[in-house]
Amino acid sequence: MSSVAIISTKGGVGKSTVTTHLAIAMAGAGLDVLVLDGDQAQNSIHVWARAVRDGGAPVIRRTSPETIEADLVAAE
Repeated sequence: MSSVAIISTKGGVGKSTVTTHLAIAMAGAGLDVLVLDGDQAQNSIHVWARAVRDGGAPVIRRTSPETIEADLVAAE
């Protein structure tokens, strides 16, 4: 399993956009993808939801801090 992190402490630099497009491309290549968005605004979720609506991304499961451990185990 490989990991990719898109991080910056500055807002508005395109983290959510880059993350979402990279995840969509990786999923399109047949890879299993998990996006963890630690930002309180969870902009990646909103960008991804638009892509799902437009037919450009697979459906995702949203998780929360309370259920993330169980969700990760279930995803293995």
